[in-house]
Order: sequence, then C-alpha cells, then structure tokens
Amino acid sequence: MLLDELPAETLRDIMKHCVEDNLALSPKQRLKAALRLGTINRRLRDISLTCPEVWCTIHLQWKQDVVVLFLQRAKQSAKDPPLFIHLDTNGCQIKTLNARIDDWVFFFKKNMKFIKTLNIVIFHSNPALAVAFNVAAPLLQSCSITVGSKIRLATTLFSKQAPQLAIARFRSTSHFDFGHASSLRVLNLEIDQQNAKGFLNAMEATPGIESLTLKGVQNPLPLPLHLRGRRPLVLSQCRSLTIVHMPRMSARQLMSLLRLPSLVTLDYQEIQDFEPSESEITMASALTFMTEFSSTLPNPTLSIDILPYQIVVRLTATPFCFCFTSDWSGLPYLALPDQTTSLRIFAELEDLLTCSASCFIQPEQFIFSYNLIDTKHLCSVLFFALRNDFQTLVARMFRAYPSIQSLQLHQVQHPARALLDDLQILPQLSSVEFRSGNSLISPETWQLLQDIQEARGVSIHMKMP
Repeated sequence: MLLDELPAETLRDIMKHCVEDNLALSPKQRLKAALRLGTINRRLRDISLTCPEVWCTIHLQWKQDVVVLFLQRAKQSAKDPPLFIHLDTNGCQIKTLNARIDDWVFFFKKNMKFIKTLNIVIFHSNPALAVAFNVAAPLLQSCSITVGSKIRLATTLFSKQAPQLAIARFRSTSHFDFGHASSLRVLNLEIDQQNAKGFLNAMEATPGIESLTLKGVQNPLPLPLHLRGRRPLVLSQCRSLTIVHMPRMSARQLMSLLRLPSLVTLDYQEIQDFEPSESEITMASALTFMTEFSSTLPNPTLSIDILPYQIVVRLTATPFCFCFTSDWSGLPYLALPDQTTSLRIFAELEDLLTCSASCFIQPEQFIFSYNLIDTKHLCSVLFFALRNDFQTLVARMFRAYPSIQSLQLHQVQHPARALLDDLQILPQLSSVEFRSGNSLISPETWQLLQDIQEARGVSIHMKMP
C-alpha cells in the first residue's frame, strides 16, 4: 500500500510520531521538517493542517511571518491547542533582538494562557522583555528559564498564577516567585549568594515537590550567613535530592536547612574549598538535620572510593541510594600541609568516611578502594596530608562499622594491616574478597591475605581478569 493510500487517521498518527521523534532537532531543522509535509502532495498537506502536533511547537526566534503562520495553523487544527514555546536569544544579533522584542512581548501577552511548555534562554535582552513572562499561565505544566548573569527579569512569574506547573528549571542570578504551586513536583535551581534567600522563600509555597536539584555556580561567593538563622524548609513529599557543583560549606548549609522525611535518593557533590569557617557543618550533622535515617535498612551496602582528588561514598539499600562526592581537584597544589592543616584534612575525611555510621546506618557489605597517588602530579594535597596517617584513617573507618560481614578490597596493604593490628575491628567479618586489576598478585599481597585468613578465621576469595 502506498503512503498516500493510508487512512487519514493513520497518516495523522504517523505525523504525530514523526514530530515526537524529532524533538532533538534544531529550530531550523524542525521548521524545515514541518514545512516539508506540505510539499509532498495536496492530501498530505490537508491532513497535516488538521494535526496540531505539527504546528504547536513554535520557536519565537523564527522570522515573524513564520511564527504567525505556525500559530494560525495550530489554532486552525484544533480548538485552543496547547502550545510548546521556545525562545533562545543566544544567536540573535542586538539589532535583530531589539526589532523583535515587541513581537515577543505581544505574543506572550496574547498566548500565555495557551502555553503548556515554555523554554526560555536569554543572554541578550531589552528592558521591554523584563516583564513579558509575568502573565497568568493557567495551562503551563513545564518551564525552563535560563538567564545570563547580567540580565534582569521581573522576579514575579506568570502573575503567580500557574496552577498546573509540575516541572520547573531556573538558571538565573535572580530568584523567581511563581506563587503557590501545589502541583509542582520537580524543581531544578541554580543557587548562589544573590538568589538563595528568594528561592528558599519561594520553595515554602511548593509543598508537593518530589524531586529537588540545587546546582552551584562558577566562582561562587559563600551563601549569606543569615540563612543559618532561618527556619527549616520542610518538603514532606520530596524523595530525591541532588546537590551538585557547590562549595562544601554552602552545600552543607543548604542541606542542614532542609527537612526531607521521605528522602529515598540523594546525590550530593561538593567542591572542597577548605576555607576556614567560624561554624563548621560536618557531613554527619547536615545529614541528621535533613532526614531521619532508618537503622533497619534492608541489606545495606557501603562503597568508598578514595582517589587523588575525589572521595566518593555510596550507600545502597533498595530502594534507598545515597551518594556523597567530595571534589578536591581545586586544591591539587596546596603547599605541603603543616600539622594543623593535615589534622583538618584528616578530620574532614574521617567525617566523610564515617557519616553513614553517624546516621545510625550499619552496612553488612563494604566495598573499599583507594589510590592517593597522581602519577602526573605527585604533590596531591590528600597524599601529603595522609602519607603518615592513612592506615590510622582506615582503622577508624573500620571501627565505625562493626556490622560489616563481607569486605571487598581492591588494594590490600593498609586494610590488611588495620585488620591484623587490631583483631577487635570488624567483629562480624566472615569473608574478604580481593579484586585485582592485574592477572598477577604480588607475594606480599598473598601473604597478607593468608595472614588475615589465619588470624581472623575468615574465608578469602579472589577475582582477577
């Protein structure tokens, strides 16, 4: 059967799926794809005019006559069809931008009530555009607004009337107030010193958030000290929290302000700035402020990776998954640490490595891997700070988790010494698995594993390539 012989409804479904499959197309490619439907033959053109999915996605940076054409065809294809609107001024010349501002302001004033999805990227602006988005949006379900650091929009969005807004993403040095948003489920924010207070206040009107992402900015300033005195922000339905690319103290300050009793997934990535602070917030205290962890998680597994410039701690116990990453790459060439600095680094690492125990979580399985040596830059701050105390740190980490029954090691020397020096460490340990990246095991490693087996009465397993 020829394409032209298919029933109209089938052809309409094909067009609809073609549009959905081409969401990743650039605005120019999408425009060509939509207009091409009208050049095949008259029947396909007529059917495309009854398919709102072809016309309802509009990029306002298109030429004005094209925007008008798509809007007309969208409204002709269905009664009050939901619109999917994109505006990206990044590629616009200033002259073109200034010439189109009035068109865009008029478009939002007349059509915001029909918009279902809004995606805005503004790196060049005009004062007239500042208030363009402060129009009621009764159908809006998803919005993403990215604004350049020198751009100022009105902080009030949608006249505080977006009752169906479910997904929101904001990248701006200013905060936005979108009013009481009981329907909001996913919120993704870029947080800095200027907008932190405003966004935290706005979140008090979003009690139904289920997924929250807080992202730091480049070259950030510390969050305002007065945030420490504000009342906690309770998000009782939030099951997922992501904090990424944020300086250590700002990240922990935010985490300690949150109260997330339903938390199931945590992805926390801090940047270690190692700036002295009058009020240090430990990882353990930030976690216990934020949520109450159960001491009866099902079959918890703890995984710790210590790398030259990164510490990664993962705790999994279905359905729970918590991951903490501390990034030290901004401090690779710190001068040889004095004793005071080394003690601070040691205390910081001990807090990170034992934070699960501080939250009363005791794992049954423990996966431990470490490599402090950077072959390109041998002056890693972590290496020099721990070069004489690493085994002590390992021993303290083991003592924090007496419940461990199964231990998986990727390096043997320091863990083995800790286990042999104090036979009371890990009293429930029953098996040790050594995973080597090499097909050959050194005689020293063999001997250490045999010593552990004899001294501790545990089973030894080995996996090699």
